[in-house]
Amino acid sequence: MEDDDGRRRSTGVPALRALGPPMSSDAAPQEPFAAPDDHAIVVGINHYRPGFPALQGCINDAELFREWLVSPLGGGLNPANVQPLLSQQPADPDDDAAWQPVRDTIYTRLRRFRNRFTATGQRVGRRLYLFYAGHGVAWPNRPFDSGLVLSNSELPEPLYAIPGRQIIEAMQRDHTFEELVVFMDCCAEVRGTGSVDAQTLDLRADPDYPLGANNFCGRAAGWNASTGERMLDHPRGAGRDPLLQGVFTHALLTVLWRTAAGVEVRSDELGGHVIAEAEALDPCEERRPRFYPSEEHAAPIVFAARTAQPVDMANADGEVTVVLSDPARGLAVIGGDAQTVVLNRPGPVRAEQSIRLAPGIYEFRPASGPPPDPAVLCKVVATSSGAVIRVQL
Repeated sequence: MEDDDGRRRSTGVPALRALGPPMSSDAAPQEPFAAPDDHAIVVGINHYRPGFPALQGCINDAELFREWLVSPLGGGLNPANVQPLLSQQPADPDDDAAWQPVRDTIYTRLRRFRNRFTATGQRVGRRLYLFYAGHGVAWPNRPFDSGLVLSNSELPEPLYAIPGRQIIEAMQRDHTFEELVVFMDCCAEVRGTGSVDAQTLDLRADPDYPLGANNFCGRAAGWNASTGERMLDHPRGAGRDPLLQGVFTHALLTVLWRTAAGVEVRSDELGGHVIAEAEALDPCEERRPRFYPSEEHAAPIVFAARTAQPVDMANADGEVTVVLSDPARGLAVIGGDAQTVVLNRPGPVRAEQSIRLAPGIYEFRPASGPPPDPAVLCKVVATSSGAVIRVQL
């Protein structure tokens, strides 16, 4: 449930806009996505049956995480490989089928990965991300795990939940992915534990595959502890409006977005940085995030700084032409980690703006009002091709 202090207790972002190619035939072809073989299931649940107070920040959490996943400055995933499952308030609360997402919906998507491997004999991809935000519950007899409560649960029972680390155990010997990453912004409170329906995926044993997939799990709180949501700045900053979000999600994405500044974020360092960010907002020890690396002593999972679709530019003093759909809102250019304002021209301005930029990564947006959704991003690379870039905003 959510108490008056915003605690989460037990009882939506589109793809990046494609940029036009440089006006030069010398540009080398580029891969459209930096991590084309990565996949993700992203779950955000604000709405539950009567008896569960509605949450307000979990869908925001899911959309914020998806934004990082599909950004070429973040996860670099193909948006088609990211499956968002977001709750909606049913028009008729008595309609059982209207309460979504449910556990079987998530399990069906996980089993489809296994079916693809069975049919092809090939791995589905390099990495699978699972992200859960919603009410949570402690997992029976597993103090190092917790479960996301699904929206069709009832009080006092049944509580339908899907676990975090137990999913890893069920999938890590499946051959479907090389790496498994799970992040859970939900509590781990003991209340309701006895009525949790603990069905999980079947664990597949394979004596010829002694090491499971490399894996990493992070969750928002310790055993029998709640986590919280509150109004916080956007994890990327740079003038974006504050919004309700989970403390854990905010801390996690604040660290992950450092990839946009060219910083390599690794799983063996991620936990410490996220804990520091979270404790600055909430110093309670019980609500301190917990992280669990692979038990196979594998190399750290790397959340690298990668950029899709680099765009060539004539030189460090070259020209970029920006075509504005709404000149009244002006033009702003944000450099590097989206914290540095390179240019800010309040509107009204000309519908076509020519600017000069040094090589680097930039985000283009109006100087006033909300930024484009999806973001308009461009990587400028110094060449001698004499290219001119056109960016549509």
